[in-house]
Amino acid sequence: MAERRVRTLCAAAVVAGAGLALLTPSPVAAVELAETSVALDSTDLGAIDFGGDWLVQASVTVDRTGAPVDPVSGVIDVYVSGVAGVFLEDVPIQAGGVAYISDPDDQPPLSAGTYAISAVFQPAAGSGLQTSQTDASATLAVGALTVEPRARVSQPATASDPAAVELRLGGTWVEKTGTQPPGSWTIAVQDAAGEEAYATTITHPDTVDAEEAISVPVDAELSPGGEYTVLVAFLPDPSVAGGVTVSTVPEALLEVPSPGSFDWAFAPVPLPTPAFVTLLALVLVLLAAAVATPLVLLRRRRDGQSPEVPAEDVGTQPVRTHSPV
Repeated sequence: MAERRVRTLCAAAVVAGAGLALLTPSPVAAVELAETSVALDSTDLGAIDFGGDWLVQASVTVDRTGAPVDPVSGVIDVYVSGVAGVFLEDVPIQAGGVAYISDPDDQPPLSAGTYAISAVFQPAAGSGLQTSQTDASATLAVGALTVEPRARVSQPATASDPAAVELRLGGTWVEKTGTQPPGSWTIAVQDAAGEEAYATTITHPDTVDAEEAISVPVDAELSPGGEYTVLVAFLPDPSVAGGVTVSTVPEALLEVPSPGSFDWAFAPVPLPTPAFVTLLALVLVLLAAAVATPLVLLRRRRDGQSPEVPAEDVGTQPVRTHSPV
């Protein structure tokens, strides 16, 4: 009797449990989200120069219906191979479920190389959508620009004059952008023994035109009659270093004239003072008068002229008479 009652109670418990399970909603069914897909409109973006523009379009759709997602349903995160972390975050989705991805202006451009670009759809809370990412990435090739630094030594005219180094930049960077890249110059002057006589580092001015050169004086006491080697190098700024190739600047010779060599030809001529000019003019006038007076008298004598006799002295002149023979 007791055994039958236990069995009855167990069966009732099983039935009650099964009924409770049927009445309780499934947790999986409550959080079921719609699957999505994100795709790029191109898998080959071609090749661009360093710093050039590129653009790729990402489209997000709901798998069940094939309809594009709403702009408020989420955002796009962009990843680029070789770049740590998220390259672009929270790219907004436009009408039609489309997001436009391009090189951002607030960070350095991609360095020279080949990249794979992919996109991830991040749904908004409460959108009822699942996250998804591109099955195929887009390939982008970035080519380096060339920078050709050039240096020319302006030789001193005399041993006391300073030398100068004229610096200029060329290459495809200047040709294609119409600007000069940011960076700095290092200049070193070595004597015949290889000892450094002068060294400096200057920042390349960002106000220099594409074809303009800058001049740097060699502010050092160099030995008269000596020969020096000038070593010049250009270092691009870290923000562009990954996208340029820089050529080597050939060594240049600096020759300092020997003491006294042509110094007289370049010696400064002192300007006369006003008092000196006035005195010199007076002396020249007196000298001219002293020279002119004898010349006038000499000319009159040559022409047969005699000095004029005053009228009052005419009657007093002796008159010669001839006595009769």
